[in-house]
Amino acid sequence: LKNYFALEKKTAKNVATAVSGSSVIVRYVKFPKIAKEELAKSIQFEAEPYIPFDIKEVNLGFYILGDVTEDGQKKTETVLVAAKKDLVQSKIDILQEAGLNPVIIDADAFALESCYEMNRDPESNELVMLVNIGANVTNLTIIESGVSRVVRDIFIGGQTFTKTLQKNLGCDFKTAEQIKQKFGLLVTPEQKETALKESNKDALQVSNIFTAIARDLLSEVHRSIDFF
Repeated sequence: LKNYFALEKKTAKNVATAVSGSSVIVRYVKFPKIAKEELAKSIQFEAEPYIPFDIKEVNLGFYILGDVTEDGQKKTETVLVAAKKDLVQSKIDILQEAGLNPVIIDADAFALESCYEMNRDPESNELVMLVNIGANVTNLTIIESGVSRVVRDIFIGGQTFTKTLQKNLGCDFKTAEQIKQKFGLLVTPEQKETALKESNKDALQVSNIFTAIARDLLSEVHRSIDFF
């Protein structure tokens, strides 16, 4: 980070970052109707039943989606986010050591959603799914009329493919990464047919190794759609 800022002659110090993974929990919760100010005061107590960690070990955040009526009762629909303090602090430490000032810490899926919101047609009420395949985690969010309805972290990413290739080929990680980028996954029938015609055994072998992982990832995406 220091080298990048020096090389690019960046003078900005305020930065935004985001967290994801098993130490971050997102829940959609309907509380009895409550004002934002009151919820802010009582969030530690209200959130505890929905968070699978010790409430003292997490940073909490919430966003009110709106008021709904359920079984004749008025309720406040809320997105509740909890992130373990040690995960958040590790991000802060890295940025501060680089001489930067972290001002926003978001969840990866919501940061992705914010990027989409800044670029979408404000008049559009389309239903979309955003999928961000990272190194270790894939972030997924389903957005309906500008409101997120499903947020998930799927623990399959780019390194899942690399490590599986490394194991199957018996090579080191760097070599596996280079092979992955060279051959990738043969997706279309035309790509597979070309590889067969050219007797490109390496491309076929790599693609066969990747297919099971890609199917697992696709299966998780379908599960999210079914849940929605």
